[in-house]
Amino acid sequence: MSRVKAKKGVPIPMIIASVIFGIYAFSLAVPVVWGLIMSLKEPFDYFTDQLAFPNPLQFSNYVQAFKELEANGTGVGVMLFNSLWHSIGGTIIPVFACATAGYVCAKYKYVVCRVYYWTALIAMIIPLFGSMASSLKLSMALGFYDSPLTLLSGYMAVGHNFIIFYAFSKGVDWGYAESAFIDGAGHARVFFQIMLPQLTSPMIAMSLTVFISAWGDAQGPLVYLPSYPTLASGFYEYQQISGRNANFPVLFAGLLMTAVPIIALYIAFQDKLMSLNMSGGLKG
Repeated sequence: MSRVKAKKGVPIPMIIASVIFGIYAFSLAVPVVWGLIMSLKEPFDYFTDQLAFPNPLQFSNYVQAFKELEANGTGVGVMLFNSLWHSIGGTIIPVFACATAGYVCAKYKYVVCRVYYWTALIAMIIPLFGSMASSLKLSMALGFYDSPLTLLSGYMAVGHNFIIFYAFSKGVDWGYAESAFIDGAGHARVFFQIMLPQLTSPMIAMSLTVFISAWGDAQGPLVYLPSYPTLASGFYEYQQISGRNANFPVLFAGLLMTAVPIIALYIAFQDKLMSLNMSGGLKG
């Protein structure tokens, strides 16, 4: 039987899947390579022949990006700082909030938990633009608008992140908590010392995806933090204000530099992501 299987070679579905994913990877790489070429051109060459390879290579565009690119008087250095606290805070707060809410709703049979669960499901149905007006009005009413305090809105743990943690918490054996309760542990200790470590794998994966989303988010800072432009929102403002007068090679250089932290993050955690253990802890 093993010889017969060996002669069959690679299954056709696997070949088709490999070709499809290869084409998809190529489609993702082409814009990045094109942007890299554009970032090494002179402004005149960018408008005259975008398909030509830059000659000479203008590596000075990357240095020039720190000097020229700005949004409402805010330079790249400040935008980088805003991107860091916005992305880090916008990751830690909602991920922890969703993990906490998902655990409570999954393990405690209170009526309020069921109401919260169905509210989170309904919130997933409402389009982003449909809830933005009410979200903005609430942010102003709470005094969060145009303030770093707007990150606290991440504590409203609803949507698909909450549902993911709810599902993972459902799969964690309650025997851990019962054993701890017998030894005199309280609910807070059970959660932080026993249950939360069981959610480490989904928390890491969720944190990476949320951070990447927050780092590249231009709409959120534009709407809620107009005085704190990030790299994503700041470069967008620069392009919109400058129009065709913008130095596009320098802009491309700035955009590529913003992608460096995301690429470094993926390289650093790719093994961790591939080896994430999504299983529980009790073994028979």
